[in-house]
Amino acid sequence: MAGAIRLVPLDERGQQIIDELEEKAGEQPTEIQEDGGRLYHLKGAGVSGEEFDAMLSEIDSEWQEHVTRTSSILP
Repeated sequence: MAGAIRLVPLDERGQQIIDELEEKAGEQPTEIQEDGGRLYHLKGAGVSGEEFDAMLSEIDSEWQEHVTRTSSILP
């Protein structure tokens, strides 16, 4: 099974947070959406957004004011 994480910047700071996350994690989005959302496909069973949340919190403890995150399991 694989999972997907979608991050959407809500403002300019959100864009900066996502950029920094990509740099730190060495991840690039598999898709950049029209609304600025970035989709990341992750491999592995039981993928959750917990790792992303931890990295986002290291970057900015108030990241949820600037970025929305959704996760889903892909077939």
